[in-house]
Amino acid sequence: MSDRDSNSFGWFLAGLGFGALAGIMFAPRPGNETREALRSKAEEGREFVRNRARQAKE
Repeated sequence: MSDRDSNSFGWFLAGLGFGALAGIMFAPRPGNETREALRSKAEEGREFVRNRARQAKE
């Protein structure tokens, strides 16, 4: 994959994450439910990054 493609994919993922975060922040939920959803999504994101890093090492 070229550097340009890799960079574009990175920006795509950043935008996807930002959009998801904005959607959660403006969702009509109580604060504790919103915080729990944010924690859950952050953990999913960490797992995704760990998996991608593991794949890149292989």
